[in-house]
Amino acid sequence: MSVEENAKRITPENYFEQVLPNILKEKIIGTNNNNHTYGFRLFGETTQAWTIDLGQRRVHNGIMDTADFYIEMDGADFTSMMQDQLDVDNALVDGRIRWNGDLNLLGELAEVLNYTN
Repeated sequence: MSVEENAKRITPENYFEQVLPNILKEKIIGTNNNNHTYGFRLFGETTQAWTIDLGQRRVHNGIMDTADFYIEMDGADFTSMMQDQLDVDNALVDGRIRWNGDLNLLGELAEVLNYTN
């Protein structure tokens, strides 16, 4: 199966609950002293939320109160982003991706997401 076919099969749940935790566990990413936490909320048929905790190298269900950076978007946009089919800059400008926190952390989060994409 091609990388593109695998990307199309990855759901947000699969990504946050299986793919990313395995990558963090293997210390493939997040070794550059990035100990930040990233709250991620996805909307759609259901609302889902996770916190990427690079300090503990794990993903928590739900948003931690102390997340350093918060981002929310529609689940369909997240899937498109993971398939490299979303114009992230336009989605930010259009308000389809909303965030709160230090903008530099958005760049660090992009590195984490790009690694697995």
